[in-house]
Formats: sequence, C-alpha cells, structure tokens
Amino acid sequence: MSRINEEVVLNYYLNLMEDDQVEFMKGKPHVKKEVRNCINQLKQEEQIHNRIGVAKELWKILFEAAMSFIHPDKSGYDELFDYFDKFVEFEELIFATDSFYRDHTLHCLWVYFLGEYIYNKDEFYKIVRKDRDETNHFLHLLGYLMKDEEIIKKVGKEGKETFEALEKYMSMEQAVHCITALTHDLGYPIKKINRINSSIGKILPNFSIKSFSEFDFKYNNEQVQFIKTFIDFIGDDIHTSLNFTDEDGGRIRYDVNPDMDDTEAIFLAKKELLKGDSLKHLVIKHSLKQIPAQRLRYSCDFESYQHGIMSAYLLMTTLRTFKTMNFIHDKDDQIIIDMNHYANLASKQDILKAISDHTSDGFRIQDLSHVSQFLTFIDELEEFSRISRGNQYRQYINEFCQTDLYIKDDIFHIDFIFDNEEIVGLDPERAFKGKCKRLLSLFDIPQLSEDLKIHYRVLGRLKKDQKIYELIIKNKFAKIIIDGEEQAIPQYLNSRDFLTSEEYALLREDEQIMH
Repeated sequence: MSRINEEVVLNYYLNLMEDDQVEFMKGKPHVKKEVRNCINQLKQEEQIHNRIGVAKELWKILFEAAMSFIHPDKSGYDELFDYFDKFVEFEELIFATDSFYRDHTLHCLWVYFLGEYIYNKDEFYKIVRKDRDETNHFLHLLGYLMKDEEIIKKVGKEGKETFEALEKYMSMEQAVHCITALTHDLGYPIKKINRINSSIGKILPNFSIKSFSEFDFKYNNEQVQFIKTFIDFIGDDIHTSLNFTDEDGGRIRYDVNPDMDDTEAIFLAKKELLKGDSLKHLVIKHSLKQIPAQRLRYSCDFESYQHGIMSAYLLMTTLRTFKTMNFIHDKDDQIIIDMNHYANLASKQDILKAISDHTSDGFRIQDLSHVSQFLTFIDELEEFSRISRGNQYRQYINEFCQTDLYIKDDIFHIDFIFDNEEIVGLDPERAFKGKCKRLLSLFDIPQLSEDLKIHYRVLGRLKKDQKIYELIIKNKFAKIIIDGEEQAIPQYLNSRDFLTSEEYALLREDEQIMH
C-alpha cells in the first residue's frame, strides 16, 4: 500500500524536476528555482491563508511555463492571472454560503501533482499508460517509423518535417496535463450563483423587501457565433490519413484505423512505405471531422453552465493563443490543419476538451488513453487535501480523509480512510454513496477496458463507524459491498438511474447507458 499525501506528491515532483523529467522546464533553471521555492514554502506553511498565497504564486509560475511551452504567445496572461486572483477571493465568499463547500484553489495544484505521480510511477503503468500507448495508433505507428532508418531514407524532407511535428506534439503532453489540472475548475463560481441568490433571498424579507431581482446573466447575439465556433471546435475530432507517392507517381491513401490491431497497423503502413525503391515522399494529412453527438453534448453543457466547459470558454476568450487557430480549406471544403501548426493546435484542443469533459453529463471513461479520461479520473482521486466546511458548524477541515493508492493483482485500489475523530459530523457512508454515484455514472461499464479495474473502499476508523464500504468496477461488472455483504445497487443508492449487479453483467457492448 502507498499512503498518498501532500508531502509524497510534492517530493516526487521535486525529484522529477531535479532529474530533468519535466519537459516544459528543461533549459529553464530560473523556473525550476521558483517552483522549488514555492513547493518548499507550501510544505512548511501551516496557516491556510498563507498556503493560499503561496498556491496562487505557484499556480501562475506553472501555468506560464507550461502554456508558453505549447505556444509562445502570452497575450492575455495578465487578464487570466487577474481573474485567478478574483476567483480565489470569490471562493472565500462561497465558503461562507455553502456548508459543505470544498476548496478548489489548492485542489487544482494537487490534481496536477497527483497526476504526475500516478502517470510517471511504474507501478501504475498498466492501468494509466498501457491503453494510451496501445490505442493511440497514429503516434504509436509514427514512433515506430521514426526509428526505422530504411523508412527515413525514403520519406524525404516533407516526411521528416511531418515526423518532427508529431514528435513536438508528443513532447507537449506534460504541459497539457499541467494546464488542464490548473484550469479545470476556473468556471466554478458560475455554478454557485444560484446558491448566492438563495442566501440573499432569505435575508431581504427581514428588511420588508418583498420584491427583488436575482442576479442573472445571458449572452448577447454578438457572442453567439463565437460560442458556436468554440463548441464546433471542441466537438470535432482530428482525423488523420497517410498519403504516399509510389514509384509510378500514383497516390496511395492509408487511413489510421483506431480499431486496428497495433501489429497490423504497423505492418500495413510499412508495407506501403517500402513498396518501391523510388518512393518519393510521405504526406500525413490532418483534418477536423465533425462529431455531431459531441457537439450536441457540449451545447447542452454550455446551456446548463457546467463549470468545466465554462472554464474552457474562459481560456478561449481570454488568451489570444486560443483564438488564433490555423486552418486551411481544401478543394472539398474540408478543414485541414497546417502541419506547421499541428502540435500546438492539437494540444490546445486536448486542453479545451479535457476541461469540458470533466463535468460533461454525457462523458464516459472507457480507458485512460486520452487526457480527458486522465484528468477526470485524477480529479476523483484527489481527496487527500481538500480544505472544506465538512459539516454545518463553521469548522474548516484540512484533511478530509487519508488516501492509499496502489496496484494489486492488476487492480487499481483506492482507499479513503476516515479516522479523524476531531471532525464533528464526519460521515464515511455519505461520502461513499456520493462517490459511488459519481463513479458508476462516469465509467462506461459495458465497454470498459479489460485493463481498467477499480476497487474503491471507504474505511471507517471512527468510534461511531468502523465499517468497510466497497465498490468494485470492471468490464460489465459492478458491485457494492458493506462489511462483506453485497448491496442491491439501485436500492442502496436510492436511485433508479443505476442497474443491479446482475444487469451490469448482462450488458452488451453495443448498449449505450445514459445515467
């Protein structure tokens, strides 16, 4: 077992930096020094107010280093950082209006550091990275081809530039993880407007004010087109095709098939590349492919002001780098991505999608092969250091529960240990039920990867509650167990949105379950 806490993930990150394993900090000793100083302050500081101050500074340093690595245009950083300061101030107000409010200022940093810990530890490779490496056929294929000297000799200048662009995109993965973690909750204040309206509405009648207008907002007509463009962009997927010129001058097209076996994909591509001695060049074409279901999902999220997509929208409207996308329309009016801009454009789309997906009602996790799944999963794991009003008695809690994360028998074990007797009203079962509803809704159980198996437990270590609460999730399998006794899932969660264990076992892969 591995007890995970602030010190563990911070020390691990410091080691990554010292070993030059953080790609977007390579060659930047001054940035490393600033980050190291902030982390050491964060480790030593005990007062919440001072910790928040350090966190704000660290957030800005990390954001600037990671985002400028993806694209050097920093226009809008001052405006975004000013918003972040206001976000922190607003969060202090929300603490006073919501009895069970959870911190987001420090949380976003812990999501980043915990994510780097999980992603880089060999222990978690099969669960976290194996699916990503094996299902991302295009990058897997290109990674293979780039090492083949026989191929390199034949593809020419254009092919080499293509490979370099793909290498650049792959090098941006850590920076993408950083930005998604830091910014995924920036739209959270929008979610709390109704709570503030409700609190005000309870106060004003005492002053004989019977009629008042609640705070409200809406977008004007001039903004509608920008919003549509934003939703269209994150609702599209990047489609990839490979084109070769053979010895007779003919064009051979090879579409990367995401369902194709790795070995088969590599074999077919190499066979075409080495077909003739006079192979002239290789062109890899990227285009935006419309996915109507995704566009509809994101439109619904925007209409309901889900804070994930509102966070993404904030980045899109604030930073110029997100507003200067480079596209080309070909003769068929298909939107083509210029290879020179592929790396930063694809990375920016990854960021906007992941941030939006983490609160999207229709988003499901089948594996952890994309940054969206990874961010959302880590966001659910981060419970070890959430400052909160954990009950209704104005009591601020620094450590809601302790956390163990470990792999055993190829299963990802998540243990949340509730053992703090000083917290009044701490309820392990309430926390367990809430997480069960979230995880059962989040994981696409009918089509879950065979490698992704989750065993989530809440361990009561309190005088009033010493039970063991368990949720087991894997492909076509879900069970809730309390002290060894299996529970009927719909009845236990008091919701008809969920299936019984027997019904989960009977699911076919082509069934689409919407909670």
